[in-house]
Amino acid sequence: MLADALAREGIASFRMDDRGIGETTGDFEHSTIEDFVQDLEAAKSFIKSQDKIDHSFLE
Repeated sequence: MLADALAREGIASFRMDDRGIGETTGDFEHSTIEDFVQDLEAAKSFIKSQDKIDHSFLE
């Protein structure tokens, strides 16, 4: 509901499953902080690849 409400206001949101849940790979229970940092870097790269997103907040 939150993502939908934000979208109606023109605000993008990014949601992803935990490691090993849904279509994601990995093992959440045995993940390290480095694994989670890599996940965040991958999310940041994906967001930066989207033309309709204001990227200024990622700098």
